[in-house]
Amino acid sequence: MGFQALRYQENYREEWKLGDVTLDLDSWPDLATYLEIEGPSEDAVRTTADALGLDLDHATYGSVDEVYLAVLGRDILVEENLSYQPPTPASTRSTGTGLPR
Repeated sequence: MGFQALRYQENYREEWKLGDVTLDLDSWPDLATYLEIEGPSEDAVRTTADALGLDLDHATYGSVDEVYLAVLGRDILVEENLSYQPPTPASTRSTGTGLPR
């Protein structure tokens, strides 16, 4: 079909359900794990946050690329590889002989 990979991004997500609200614990490389609350309405999200003792005045909003920009000053949309383990530089990869290139 002609698809080309634009970028690779690793993350871990643990998803929970409370009524009709979804709670996701998201982990991304170099960011603290955070909780994402999604529901059918703002009221449902606020009610759930209140039940968990969370203050939405301290919440951040936006996509993960906006979080990276705000917290780390990184534009992950231009990074080819966002992972927990950085790719091995070509100069240190094994040549098969046990010696670096």
